[in-house]
Amino acid sequence: MGDFERVFEDLDVKTEELNGALDNVYSTSIEQNEVSTLLSEMKDAHGMEVGGGIANANSGQVSAGQKNEVDDMQKKLD
Repeated sequence: MGDFERVFEDLDVKTEELNGALDNVYSTSIEQNEVSTLLSEMKDAHGMEVGGGIANANSGQVSAGQKNEVDDMQKKLD
């Protein structure tokens, strides 16, 4: 039982060392400015897509295909 506890403690120590090393690698290899810039670009692109969708929805124009789909759904509900 004592051997098992010693091996388990050694494993814990090695795991902590490995996690520390990986944390250092990731924190130094990825610049936060690049991450922030990428996130901003993604947010802006998504905002534009959502904004365009909202503008089209507010225009009140419904295509014939959309009207047919709504009619079909209403028939199924009836």
